[in-house]
Amino acid sequence: MCFSRYAVSLLVLLGCNRAAAPTPTPLANDSHPSHVHSIVEVGRGVEINLVFDGPHAATATFRAESPLEWNVHSHPDGGVVVHQSGNAADGAIQFRAPNAGTFSFLWKNKTSGPIALDVDLDTEPGVRRLSE
Repeated sequence: MCFSRYAVSLLVLLGCNRAAAPTPTPLANDSHPSHVHSIVEVGRGVEINLVFDGPHAATATFRAESPLEWNVHSHPDGGVVVHQSGNAADGAIQFRAPNAGTFSFLWKNKTSGPIALDVDLDTEPGVRRLSE
């Protein structure tokens, strides 16, 4: 499968609700792999939120200093649906949205120290980032 390369926004979870719903914005074309680097603090998470126009695909290839819990989830009707999950220090999460909507890649640090995380994201056309 051939993927287009796109820039990614990164949201560091702060454990608070947003007052207004964010607006989807197109991802910018980039001739290099989209790369995100973050330090995941103890008890915190890093989330990449994407809006899919339909059943398109995205792959998040990640590397961390230690294993992190990860999942791909959505929030239909105010609930939470986990589509995939795992615990690893590296891997490639391949996800195809079952329908149009917002889906999130999330990594959580449940260890006793901060962990460096690097993510490269590839998406098909029809995927936009959810701006903060």
